Amino acid sequence: MAMDENNLLLTSPVKGLPGIGCSLNSGLSVVWYCKRTLQRAVSRIFPELLRMAGIAWVVSLVFSPTALGAQFSETNSADSRSSIVLTGDITRGDADRLTQFIETNFVKKRRSLTAIYLDSNGGVLEEGSRIAAIVRRLDVAVVVGDTAVCRSACFLILAASTQRIIGVHATLAVHSVAVDQDQASGKIAEDSGAMAVTLWLARLYRRYGVPDSVVVGMLKTLPYALYTLNENEKEQLRTGTPK
Repeated sequence: MAMDENNLLLTSPVKGLPGIGCSLNSGLSVVWYCKRTLQRAVSRIFPELLRMAGIAWVVSLVFSPTALGAQFSETNSADSRSSIVLTGDITRGDADRLTQFIETNFVKKRRSLTAIYLDSNGGVLEEGSRIAAIVRRLDVAVVVGDTAVCRSACFLILAASTQRIIGVHATLAVHSVAVDQDQASGKIAEDSGAMAVTLWLARLYRRYGVPDSVVVGMLKTLPYALYTLNENEKEQLRTGTPK
C-alpha cells in the first residue's frame, strides 16, 4: 500500500483493486471530502490485504477491545480553538463515528479543528489505520497528554500526525500484530498472515519517521507483550520530521 502524501494517492498492492486519488485544495470542507475518499479506499484495500494474508480480525492490542469502542468528546481552549478527545479501546465503526463527529461539530458549523488528544490502549488495527488516515490528511496536531497512554493501534494514529505533542510522562508502546482467532475466549495469536501485516506496519512507521529503535522494538516484541518507548525515543518523535 503506497501513498503519495502530496496528492493523497493510495495505491493498492492487491491486483484488481485500483488506487484512489484526490487533489487537495485549501478549506476544511474540501480537505474533508478527500479524507472520506481515502477512507473509502482504505475500507476496500485493507480488508482485502488481510484476507490474502489469511486474517479475518486483526487486533493490535494486548487485551480484547471492549464492545463500546472509543469515546469522542470536545474540548475548547481559552482562545476558542477546539480539539477532540479520543479515549478508550478502538473498535470497528470508530472511524465512521469520528467522521460523523467532525462533520457535525466542525464542518457543518464551519469551526476549526486544531488537535486530537489520545488516551487509548489500542484496539483493531484496521480501524486505527482509518483514523490515522483522517489525522494525516486533516493535518491536525495529535496530543498524548502527560498522564495519557497510547499503545498498539493508538500509536499508529500518533505516528501518522505531522504535529506530535507528547507529555513528559506519557506512556507509548508498540508490539507485533496479532490475530484474534477465538473471539469467545479472547485468545490472541500470531501466524504468518499477522507477521506479514507487522512487516507492512514497520515499513509504514519508517515512512512516518518513527525512530528505527521503535520499529525494531515492535518487530521483536510478541503480540501479547509491549515495547515501551524510552525518553529518548519519545523526544525523537517530538522533534523528528514525519515523512
